[in-house]
This record gives sequence, C-alpha cells and structure tokens, in this order.
Amino acid sequence: NSIDGKTDFPRIKLNLTVVDPDNRGITGLDEENILVYEDGYRVNYVKVKDISSSKDPLYLVFAIDSSRSISREYLEKIKKNAGEIAESAVENDRIAVIRFNDQVKLLNNFSSNRMEIVNSIKSVERHGTKTLMRDGIYDSIEFLTHVKSSRKGVVVFTDGKDEGSSLSGDDIIKFGKDSGVPVYFITSSACKNSTHLGRISKLTGGTLISCGEKNLTLVYRVILSRIKNIYEIYYQSI
Repeated sequence: NSIDGKTDFPRIKLNLTVVDPDNRGITGLDEENILVYEDGYRVNYVKVKDISSSKDPLYLVFAIDSSRSISREYLEKIKKNAGEIAESAVENDRIAVIRFNDQVKLLNNFSSNRMEIVNSIKSVERHGTKTLMRDGIYDSIEFLTHVKSSRKGVVVFTDGKDEGSSLSGDDIIKFGKDSGVPVYFITSSACKNSTHLGRISKLTGGTLISCGEKNLTLVYRVILSRIKNIYEIYYQSI
C-alpha cells in the first residue's frame, strides 16, 4: 500500500495488504510467509507486524456523485446504498461524506454518529453541469492524509463519468499510492468506464464493486477486511 523511507531511514516501513481471490483480507502471516527484496537482493532481519487486531479507528471518506449525468433514480439508489453501508459500520468507524458535481463539497467531517452520516447522505441532490469525479477523489484522499491511522480508504459512489476535472487517473493513482489510501468504487453493472475505474482502484490497493453483484453488507465486509487486515513490515535498508 505504501512505503515510508523518510521517517526513520535507513529503517524502512512497508504497509501491505494481502487478499484472497474473493478480495478479502488475509490474517496470520509472519516472517515465514513474506520475503523482502531491495534492488534485487533479499533483505535479512525483516519484521512483520500484523495489525489486523488493532483497535485503531477506521477512517473512510464517502465520495458521492451528485452531478446531473446520473438520473434521479440512480442517485436515490446511490444514497440508499451509501446509507445502508453507513448504518452497518461498527462503533469505532469514522466516516466523512463529500459530494462532487461542478464543485467538491465536504458535507460532514469524520464522525461515528450514524444519524449525522446518514442525514448528510440523504441531503445530496443533483446539481451542476459537470462531474468533477477525479477532483473529488483527489480531495477525499487529501482529507485522509491528515489521519495518522493506517486504516483508511475512499469509497466512491458514481456512474464512472468524469467531465471537467483538472486531474488525470494517473494523478489519482500516484497520490493514492504515495498517501497509502486505497480507492474503492461502488457503481452499477452498466458503468461504461469500469476499466478506467478498475485501474485506479487496483493500483491504489482498492477494488471495483458493482452494486448489483453482492448485497451491501457483504460489500462493506470486503472493504473492511481489506482495510483492517494490514501488515506493517520493517527492515534496514542495505
């Protein structure tokens, strides 16, 4: 997910997620399971720390497409899906809500108050003539850079259309990787830009989920297992 070679050099810290074929996080790995190579040479004295059982809060930003490129019916479905996921969150989870159309706007800061989160989601209405999706994702990642926890991610609810963003998909990928923030997309099975969205999610450590594929509780469990089942790996640079 990320590499920190600045804070305590020559000690290097890697943040790693391992998933199974169903995109669920895998726990229980140790130094016997993970080998580290630097510049082609195997590194000795690697320490693997499984932090999946950590009690650190989980921080998520819900980025909701509120542009006119989506129909009223689809926006209502997005709001319903986002609301169901928020209501299924555990007590320690903290969720912020951002909406994007011509502008990107923060609707609520990180909160564990389910009613506040759901009310923010319900307040989203269609506006504007553009869809600044990539700008919205970038701002969501930037919002998470102020969080010290490794347990964080952006969940984007969209039809996949972008109009007018000043940023490219590669900008999002680089920023997400550098910040250790995975990007998850929840979209419809009819999404025409699924390849583009899939590339962003895959290369940032997230995943693309069609809301028609699974029930929302399972979707949230997949996201949680990937974000919470994290390993921190330490080694001395050679």
